[in-house]
Amino acid sequence: MSDPLPGMTINVAVVDADRVVLVQREDFEVWCLLGGEIESGESLAGAAVRVAREALGVEAEPTRLVGLYSRPLFRGYHTAVVFAARVVFGDPDPHPDEFVAAEWFSLASLPPDILWGHRERIVDVLRGVGGSAVRMTDAIRPDDIPWSPRRLYADRDASGLPRAEFYRDLARRLGRDTSVSELPRS
Repeated sequence: MSDPLPGMTINVAVVDADRVVLVQREDFEVWCLLGGEIESGESLAGAAVRVAREALGVEAEPTRLVGLYSRPLFRGYHTAVVFAARVVFGDPDPHPDEFVAAEWFSLASLPPDILWGHRERIVDVLRGVGGSAVRMTDAIRPDDIPWSPRRLYADRDASGLPRAEFYRDLARRLGRDTSVSELPRS
């Protein structure tokens, strides 16, 4: 594995007609798009294909760039590149070390607990946005929320709260889960 590119990550929305596959994370039991780092020497679309293979065990083909989503003040990754993709081969089967479930959702049936920052991306995917979403949030990650996953998981485990409840409190502390478009409306 190569070193990841700093400041960038990839999200993949595996879609079928008007549905998207979301995975339920093991660490906080919340739903999200597939995601991962873009490795050095890897193209953006190549990263999307790899992430779908590693996370869901499917061969996927990117069908459109949905957009770029940045959070320059957040401490951590700066920009997420979001692709829509279709399954070419295989049935979604989530990686058991990272995810507890994978399910198809329509816009009307989205689950309530979605990873902070992903709801807007999912809505853009399901509404057919293509290449025109360049969004930025000015949210600042609070100092009392550790960036290190190891520290965050230690805080989660020490809290005594169920994982989803710990995450809901974390998301509440992060604040609004919206952004602004950085492109003029056409």
